[in-house]
Amino acid sequence: MYFDNCGKLMTVAEDEFGILPLEAKPSGAKMTVPDRGIQIFLDTTELRVSQDQPRDDGLAFKEICSIMAKLVAIHIAPKLVENTGLLRRHFWQLGSLEKSFARTLTIMEEKESPLADVVQMPSLFKVTQRSFQSGSYDFHFKIEPVNFEQLVRQKFTISHGSTSTQKKRIEGLNKYNEDLNVDLDYGLMLDADLIEHNPAKNSLEKHFALSKSKADAVLRYFSQI
Repeated sequence: MYFDNCGKLMTVAEDEFGILPLEAKPSGAKMTVPDRGIQIFLDTTELRVSQDQPRDDGLAFKEICSIMAKLVAIHIAPKLVENTGLLRRHFWQLGSLEKSFARTLTIMEEKESPLADVVQMPSLFKVTQRSFQSGSYDFHFKIEPVNFEQLVRQKFTISHGSTSTQKKRIEGLNKYNEDLNVDLDYGLMLDADLIEHNPAKNSLEKHFALSKSKADAVLRYFSQI
């Protein structure tokens, strides 16, 4: 029954909203909005939507999340939504591994930790993370060094015999990839994750607003990075 309903959901998503199918299996479904860099995964336990490098302050992502939540409510009809989560990421480019490691040591505390004396070794880098809770919301953030190696701007070709859906997907991917920033190397990544437990019906709009507000507040706090 789930697989039948999932198939109906995918058909409606494509026909009415231009959300293209990638893969359908008994365990779940994958869909995409290729010209927006949006990926969607659905199975019997979760709906997950992600987007890389949004260019409209997340408006398309928010719209697709709302559409998919409504389609799941109609066609899958889950008895309970245990939690919803919105994770935002921000990257500070610092240009070298050494600068990235050094910068982590000055975030929210003195440059050298007393633990360095205990283990008799200087600190190399640290990961800064905090968790907060209020009412039905949990908020977590983490800052850690990351690096991107050899990012490339891919170009896909339409092969002979491709279906109309496949052609749309490839054209959308190429359009999106034209503006993809591949000039990333070393820096710090901020993850800001707001989770609501037992969310009320139609609470997604409020969740988006709170998520943006809290992520922006953390960014302002660490604006010196």
